[in-house]
Amino acid sequence: MQSTPTTTDGWRGQTGPSYAEPQLLGALDLAVARGVLHGTVLVGYDGRAGAHDIAHLAADLLAARGATAVLADSPAPTPGVGRYVHQHSEFDAGIVVTASHNPPGYLGIKLRDHRGHGITTLLESAVLPDVTETFPVTGGLHQHAPVLGAYAATVGSALIAAARQFEGTVVIDAAHGAVGMLGPHLPDLTWRRARPLPFFAGHTPDPARRPAADAIAARLLSELPERDRAVIAMVDGDGDRLALWTTRSGYIGSAEQAAILLRSGLRPARVVTTAVSPQSVIRTARDCRVKVELVPVGFKHVVAAWHRSTDTSMIGLEPNGALVVAEAPDVYVERDSLTALTTMLTALPTLEHLDRAVTELRRSHPHPQRIITVVADNAQVISRVSELLSTWDTSTTADDVALFGNDRTGEYLAVRASGTEPGTRLYLETTAATSEKIMAAVSAHQLG
Repeated sequence: MQSTPTTTDGWRGQTGPSYAEPQLLGALDLAVARGVLHGTVLVGYDGRAGAHDIAHLAADLLAARGATAVLADSPAPTPGVGRYVHQHSEFDAGIVVTASHNPPGYLGIKLRDHRGHGITTLLESAVLPDVTETFPVTGGLHQHAPVLGAYAATVGSALIAAARQFEGTVVIDAAHGAVGMLGPHLPDLTWRRARPLPFFAGHTPDPARRPAADAIAARLLSELPERDRAVIAMVDGDGDRLALWTTRSGYIGSAEQAAILLRSGLRPARVVTTAVSPQSVIRTARDCRVKVELVPVGFKHVVAAWHRSTDTSMIGLEPNGALVVAEAPDVYVERDSLTALTTMLTALPTLEHLDRAVTELRRSHPHPQRIITVVADNAQVISRVSELLSTWDTSTTADDVALFGNDRTGEYLAVRASGTEPGTRLYLETTAATSEKIMAAVSAHQLG
């Protein structure tokens, strides 16, 4: 019996003796027993090693427990699975076998409710029995759903229309993940690293992980005949994170994307984000007289805030690449890299417009956020940073995020334990000199 590591909307961990099929299926069995999964359940999966096999095992388990399991007919991005559940009322829930942006060797399952959104009730890390021998193998006799085709017909078609009117070359870097499955459906786009590979060619499929993302984007741009006219759209392993990269601006993360949308005239009723979001977007929203609501870390809290509200428009943001713009009360609100890209291309229809907006934003906010994950105990990191930044203002949020601010220099730092991999996350909005001192103080090695 083993304890299964949780994330904000399911379970995820590095495979090994203490975490593999028994733990994932045991966690799924617990979700069924507690009524989180019931009725008709859509089972999706990405192209990661083991995802297809785990999806079939999950479908067998669900069927043995009395549910109707419907398998996606091919690997598909996570937002495609959630959107399919949202658009088809016959589904009571959904699961996606994916480890998202984590390195090769990780496996996980994300849970979706009847609206296609991440679950809002966290299943704690439980000690679970091995259930792998307690249900029959069906031999693949499950119904199938055309998840990828439906996603291409809706989100893909909108992206094609936006890319055609954009004055510049739009390049999709699929990171050898599930978004690459759309390549044959959307041949008008320029694709790089499009073929889904079970181990992502040995790379971590995470556009928020720098400096690795910078090196990959620079290499991809150098291979283009007109690199000064291109924007690289970098997505993660299951298609819910987005970063942009241009020759002139370099890396453009989701928080800068949100701030640029606001500065370009978008006026939602509010911005819903977390305490680890950059000050640039929070200050920009307030300068534009847009209400800011801070929620705990985890995009499910952004979605829950949207459903609690009577507002008809919102920007939802996490600085790790998650950006959503809702402009009607009945739209599907969930992380989706291609929908976010469509929004950006529509709001900033030329490469010059995009680069100029980034330049103006950075002139106003000279410390762009960098997210660094270190292999170190969270409490020890906070202690060392507190000693180093003893003259800064400090506070702690309700979900244990440590905040450090320097009003004189405009620098800012947030520290929290990572919820998806071992280690501690630092969200640095500091000068290069301060960043070097902080990294030296924590005496840790960066992951990946």
